[in-house]
Amino acid sequence: MLGVIFVGKTIKLANDVYLANDLYSSTEKVVGKWIDGHDLYRKVITGTTPSSQGVFVAHNTSIGTLVNEKLLILSPAGYNTGNGYCEDGANQLSYVVGTSNIYFSTLHSALRERPYKLIIEYTKS
Repeated sequence: MLGVIFVGKTIKLANDVYLANDLYSSTEKVVGKWIDGHDLYRKVITGTTPSSQGVFVAHNTSIGTLVNEKLLILSPAGYNTGNGYCEDGANQLSYVVGTSNIYFSTLHSALRERPYKLIIEYTKS
């Protein structure tokens, strides 16, 4: 029999599979199944944006298929969020999440060296 433990709104199965839309951790967690039957993982990556644009930053995660991502960045005006693009007035940031790196392609000076959290959901290859 499969045991179920309720952790807040999160349901943890006995085999360390989590059923939740609200489980966020800096270590990867299985949060469901993708449409092809592969495990779906979620991980929060924290860091600081680079001091210049056109920079690759390793995220140390083995991604097969990137399913979803969202960046939260602490800008001078507070937290901003985006999928591939964030804007704080005239301050713009665009980025691409690759299989092993985050590429910060456009990075306005006010958004350089700012703390961020990147939430990714992915399968492994």
